[in-house]
Amino acid sequence: MNPRLTVLALSFLFCISSVQASDAPKISQDFGWWMGAAVDHKFNRRLSVSLEQELRLNRNLSTVDFSFTQVGTEFSLRKNIKAGVSYRFIRKN
Repeated sequence: MNPRLTVLALSFLFCISSVQASDAPKISQDFGWWMGAAVDHKFNRRLSVSLEQELRLNRNLSTVDFSFTQVGTEFSLRKNIKAGVSYRFIRKN
């Protein structure tokens, strides 16, 4: 094989590998946690309310990244037909 062609091929492969390595995603050592709690209460067979709170911690559990509170009510019109309304308050950091 021609030495000049070999050097050119190796240079080309080195350039391609360095470009791909720089485009690789960076690994982060950040620890986060997503947690939530919900409470449902049935007043009778047809009417119920719910309250839900979710929280996402970020930066090794030191900051609140995202949280939301949702409250809703549900009413049973018939056996298989229900209507409901919910409101969600979202806080993003």
